[in-house]
Amino acid sequence: MILIQQNLINKSGDQKPLKKRAIPKSLTSRKFIINEMKKNILILFALCTVMTSYSQTEKGKMFIGGSVNLIGYSQASSYSQSYPNNDFSDETFTITPNFAYFIKNNLAIGASLDFRIGTNNQSANENINYSYSNKDRFVSYGIGGFTRYYIDISEKFKLYISGRINYDYQTSKMTSITNDSISNSSDDLLNNTTLSVSGGLVYFITPKLGLEASFGNIYYEYSYDKDKNSPSNYNSQSNYGINLNPSTLYLGLNYYF
Repeated sequence: MILIQQNLINKSGDQKPLKKRAIPKSLTSRKFIINEMKKNILILFALCTVMTSYSQTEKGKMFIGGSVNLIGYSQASSYSQSYPNNDFSDETFTITPNFAYFIKNNLAIGASLDFRIGTNNQSANENINYSYSNKDRFVSYGIGGFTRYYIDISEKFKLYISGRINYDYQTSKMTSITNDSISNSSDDLLNNTTLSVSGGLVYFITPKLGLEASFGNIYYEYSYDKDKNSPSNYNSQSNYGINLNPSTLYLGLNYYF
């Protein structure tokens, strides 16, 4: 029991002690318990927040999954009666399975495979007596390595920044047709190495399934292209820049465990 002593001043000016008034111990104990419960709840909430933010991306965890990209483009034009029909179309499908391991909280390293298939068609009827078309078909296989760092936004959303290196081997066959007769045909081999940095967003549908999207990158690319039938015919080039082409839009799904 806690005691409180109060003093009063009597008429003569002397202090006269009053009886000590007691505060029930049960009341002070109740306040103490409530305060301690509040502290414990705050600590538990903070711990849960930290554990949730790291639950999918903490050290020792892994993820496996992949991403896809599908892009198509077509154009038709007519310049004049002399050039009545000019058509162009381009379609590419890419699938990229991947696997990664978290070497520390929010930081993962991994490997990926690439498979890409596409077509490119161009045709024109320049006049009644002359027409031509180009048909290009290609298949590409690749392997790559990447590192990815996650930034927590909320319980279900995370941003990430990824650095990647890729090597792709592509075969393509182009056929040119003039007035319904094959005028040219070539088989090309392309070796391509790319370094890139990109960003994306992950939404965790469940604690173990993450739906992600990425768009755009900063890149450096070196390619070496040669004609399979004429090895002396080759071309090498390098380029770099910021790529915001729709072909850089990837949607993916990963399983975290």
